[in-house]
Amino acid sequence: MEHKEEHEYKEGYKYKEDYKYKEDYEYKEGYNEYLMDEHKGTKWYDKGFAVWLLLILVPIVGIPFMWIKKKSYGFVKKIILTIIFVCWILFGIGFIPAFAISFTESFISSYEEASGGTKQMEITEEVEEVKEDESQTIGEKNALGRAEYSLGNWCYSKQSLIEELEYDGFTADEIAYAMEHLDVDWMEEAVFYAQADVETYYYSKAGVLEDLKWAEFTADEIAYAMESLVDVDWMEQAVLYAQYCIENWGYSVAGTKEELEYNGFTAEEIAYAMESLEDMDWKEQAVSYAKDCVKYWGYSKVGVQEEMEYYGFTEEEIAYAMESLADVDWMKQAASYAKDAVKYWVASKQGIIDDMEWEGYTEEEITYAMESLGNVDWMEQASLYAKDAMKYGSYSKSNLQQQMEWAGFTAEEVAYGLAAVGY
Repeated sequence: MEHKEEHEYKEGYKYKEDYKYKEDYEYKEGYNEYLMDEHKGTKWYDKGFAVWLLLILVPIVGIPFMWIKKKSYGFVKKIILTIIFVCWILFGIGFIPAFAISFTESFISSYEEASGGTKQMEITEEVEEVKEDESQTIGEKNALGRAEYSLGNWCYSKQSLIEELEYDGFTADEIAYAMEHLDVDWMEEAVFYAQADVETYYYSKAGVLEDLKWAEFTADEIAYAMESLVDVDWMEQAVLYAQYCIENWGYSVAGTKEELEYNGFTAEEIAYAMESLEDMDWKEQAVSYAKDCVKYWGYSKVGVQEEMEYYGFTEEEIAYAMESLADVDWMKQAASYAKDAVKYWVASKQGIIDDMEWEGYTEEEITYAMESLGNVDWMEQASLYAKDAMKYGSYSKSNLQQQMEWAGFTAEEVAYGLAAVGY
């Protein structure tokens, strides 16, 4: 659900005037020159009409062109034409902006008369408001901007927004200023939050209520938000949530039921939702889940089986799913897992081995995977690990050293990593 989009509509006008220059005498003279030029076979830029086209359409080019190319024009004639078309240029530059300003002033004046001076009062109030805002500190300005940005992208209670500003490091005075100057209806924020839970995440009634409390809305705001959901069909909501679980997380029958219960749906709603899934092929669901484990999560063969057991698939469904993975090369799967660990997780050599053992890879698969990594610079991995740790947290030298040792880096690698961050 999109949150409080503001649509600005701006109206303007385009002023366009067609200029037409026609002078019978000069037109005939130009036409006669054109016939003579055609007869002589002269080049286009030596023809009379070319000079006139340039003078009218692009006078800044036509004027020097006339002085250079039209030797048949007398000096006086060239001076007169130059004056005329210089005025033409100035007219084009000055007239349209002047007209636009005059038109705008006239429009505002007419509007003020029609509205009884209301517009002038609004403008005065805006100016006074700007003057008042000039006294704000940079911290107050940033706090207000951060609060407005947060509200523009998601729904917050007043308390949760205050906590976010505190987390961002703003002082109590800056936060107080921001909250005082926000244009927000907290009751409506609660409504938006509740509707997002229903329309985007398919929460149960109890789930929405619990989530509003978690987001620290007041009792009155929660009551107001729940009243706004009076037309929601919670039985159908349970169906939507069950389908969401299956399509996005690949749940089994048991896993879907557990998720519905966890989200606060009633026994009646859960029964209704599960009946809607009676045509579901749970064996194919198991196949889909197993393939996702291999494709996206890098699981070993043992890891896939354990994952499916954890999420409630039956033995029969698991066996069927594992048969569908008959063509998977588990050695290559192990190699892919190890390469991802180096590329995305900044892991140590021993850390990767330990992790693969925990994920259920065999010793043979792990050996193959580590050999496939080639010449990894483990010292540089240690350096990157230390830099990432300091980037996202503040560690003392001893704490960072312990963290790197826990991650499986050797003593030499740890020393190198510490030096990379100035320890």
